[in-house]
Amino acid sequence: MSFDAVRQNPSEYLQKRGLNLTGVFVTLLVLNIVGSETAVFYGALEYALWGYLVTLVLCVLGPLLVGRDAGLFQALALVPVFRLVNLGMPVFFETTLYWLPLIYGPFIPAGYLVATSRPETDLSIGGLRALLVAPIVLPLSAGLGVVEYSLLDPVPLVAEWSVGNLLLIGIVMFGFVAVVEELLYRGIIQRAFEYRFGRGIGIVVASVLFGFMHSGYGVPQEILFATGIGVFFGLVYEYTRSLVLVVLMHGTLNLFLFAVVPYHQWLVEYVYQYIPV
Repeated sequence: MSFDAVRQNPSEYLQKRGLNLTGVFVTLLVLNIVGSETAVFYGALEYALWGYLVTLVLCVLGPLLVGRDAGLFQALALVPVFRLVNLGMPVFFETTLYWLPLIYGPFIPAGYLVATSRPETDLSIGGLRALLVAPIVLPLSAGLGVVEYSLLDPVPLVAEWSVGNLLLIGIVMFGFVAVVEELLYRGIIQRAFEYRFGRGIGIVVASVLFGFMHSGYGVPQEILFATGIGVFFGLVYEYTRSLVLVVLMHGTLNLFLFAVVPYHQWLVEYVYQYIPV
């Protein structure tokens, strides 16, 4: 192979010699994201921001250096963009619930444009499988929200228990948080890695990144628990091919975590009686 051919497609040249340049490059990017989230976990936000800036630059340069698999780098680039906005967003409202739409809202059209530009992405509502498993997985998601509450003991995102507040947090959790995170981690990242490396790799990578995104709570068990939730959501998405269903699952979990359980803490004891310890 000539020098010009190597320069035009270094990935193909190295792959013929037993080295998958895309795999190596993407692994380094995933590790850099994990490292940045570890910095968030320890409160070193400056290092986290610089880490994500480096990740973003490498995601831009990746297709040029590798010569292929632009979809993988495009998918991963959304993570540092999202976290840079999230970590760097000034606080306009004292109530967290009000500024969540400011963080998540812009990523709805951005994620949709990325998703619809990739042939491997599936944004379908789902069919019979989704209808059959919904009565099972939605209550399970509510139960997982109760368990997660016992790990975090978060401050409720609504000042009091009322129909109006429940409707408000429902709009935010289902219409913004769940839509963006499931579109990003299941609809785009999981599918991109499945398309290139297989189903198992897709679910694992998306779940690990999803889990480490919860590092800001500073609770190691939460990272492991959120990773497990990511695997659960990923398997349901893989089985049903319904992004809408996993959005509903995610929104239900968050609704119980931040609004229902804080005002009905008897649910913790109720759920734990069914969990073998």
